[in-house]
Amino acid sequence: MPRAMSIVELARLLHQQAQRARAGETARELELLATRELAADALLNLDRSSDPDEQPFKPLAHSRKGGDQRPLISTGKLRAALESLRQNPDLASGNNPFESIRQIVRYSPYHQFGTKKIPRRKFFGPGKRLRARIGRAMATWMQSWLTTSVGG
Repeated sequence: MPRAMSIVELARLLHQQAQRARAGETARELELLATRELAADALLNLDRSSDPDEQPFKPLAHSRKGGDQRPLISTGKLRAALESLRQNPDLASGNNPFESIRQIVRYSPYHQFGTKKIPRRKFFGPGKRLRARIGRAMATWMQSWLTTSVGG
């Protein structure tokens, strides 16, 4: 027959469960924030016609009659998918955010990774700008955490 837990053991168990729950919430919050930032950065990449590391996209093989001559702009489907993901990062719901975009815009991997006929025009991923913002945010958080942890 299992023995009853002491009050101290029960309190310790509840504390551990609360820590795990908070860790899960924090991880989910970070996923949502990362998804939002990746989508916002990808929109900026489309506007600038450059990849996440600010290298310009290869130009179109054939110019379009009228309209925008920048790659990945013509239909607006990719932009709309990225904007939806930026505004509602829950759309990724446990998926890799790029997979969520692929489900909406089926041809997006052809641009992201390239094919024999389509040059790679990577628009999604952590580039220089996003890595720098993440670094600054992490440093700010660490400073705040250390200050509050030490009490000063």
